[in-house]
Amino acid sequence: MHTVVYNEQVRPVLAERMQMFFEKFIYPNMVITEYDLEQFESAPDTYISHDLEEADTETRRRNCINLVHSLSKNYQINEIVMQIVQTELTKYNQDPKSNWASKVNVINFLIGAHAIQYTLKTGATVVTASQDEIQKLLETCIFPELDKMEDMSKESVFIKAACVKYLFIFRNYIPPMWVMVC
Repeated sequence: MHTVVYNEQVRPVLAERMQMFFEKFIYPNMVITEYDLEQFESAPDTYISHDLEEADTETRRRNCINLVHSLSKNYQINEIVMQIVQTELTKYNQDPKSNWASKVNVINFLIGAHAIQYTLKTGATVVTASQDEIQKLLETCIFPELDKMEDMSKESVFIKAACVKYLFIFRNYIPPMWVMVC
């Protein structure tokens, strides 16, 4: 799939159908599965470690995340990404207990769309989002979840793990004064 992104003959067709491509193919294949949840429940440290190290290279989710990285480098996809994010966050906010996976999916989706180049050692060094966009996401999407210390259900812990992953990857974009407060 990644080679299609760079194919000049396919570019106009893909650009024309990008919204549908994201809604029908990419995002549905990026969502967490029952298997992910089982892995997390049985060995949370291993699951988080593999997720950070991107050891799940053979999964649909990882391949779609990598595809989003490629698309982000070659197309203007931010508007499509933010539409999907808003839809999923609205679903989550309407019923957090039932739709908790939407929050995890959004965080993984944003990492895929915004962190173009990153390593475990350096964090994100090339991003498609502005500093202001990243800070707004931290304030509205990430920090509120980490502040919910009273809820330690498996779903809440899964969300917190995704939030920590987001912080870890975008650590270079967190204002120093925020780090001191935390």
